[in-house]
Amino acid sequence: MLDKNYFDLLMKYTNNKYQWKNLKEYISINIDYETEYMIYQPEPNRFRLYIRNRNDYKDLGFFSEKNIRRIIAFKLKCKDVYYCPEHFEEFREIKDFQTLIDKAGLYCNPEYYSINNPQINKINLYQNSDGTYDLYFMFSNGNRKYSCQSVELSDANYKLYLDTEYYERKIKILLEYSELFNDFISYEEKINLIFG
Repeated sequence: MLDKNYFDLLMKYTNNKYQWKNLKEYISINIDYETEYMIYQPEPNRFRLYIRNRNDYKDLGFFSEKNIRRIIAFKLKCKDVYYCPEHFEEFREIKDFQTLIDKAGLYCNPEYYSINNPQINKINLYQNSDGTYDLYFMFSNGNRKYSCQSVELSDANYKLYLDTEYYERKIKILLEYSELFNDFISYEEKINLIFG
């Protein structure tokens, strides 16, 4: 249930950064002075999530209770993910493909990326025949979510590093969620939360 117990755990999970209130028509989570998550429950076990940013409303759709709990926690926790990883500048300075391969081997977890060998459930960097690069995540059904397409090495090098770092951190965030909320999330469900 989206009750006080859930929100108490949510506040612990997000280090008590956000305020929530159960209003008559919806549950409100204030992110900052401009942004609010609004959760409506039109019927049992069916929730609708809106994000209000100033006067702009984005409808994220309908979700089951289990999914709305996960989505809210994940979105709030991920607000802190975007940081500048330790080796970012080293990757920005890479000028040749072999150096990129070597640096990735040193600083990127091979569970999360692949270079010139497309693999499912990984960040893939692929060198095109014209010398440009594509960077994408490949789902288990073969579909791709591109981070960038047909870019020069100078753009692909640090994006490979960042995307791999963020992917790994987000998996860890979901493992923390599973532990704290006692909610097993399958690998496919994790992928959908991260890239879906």
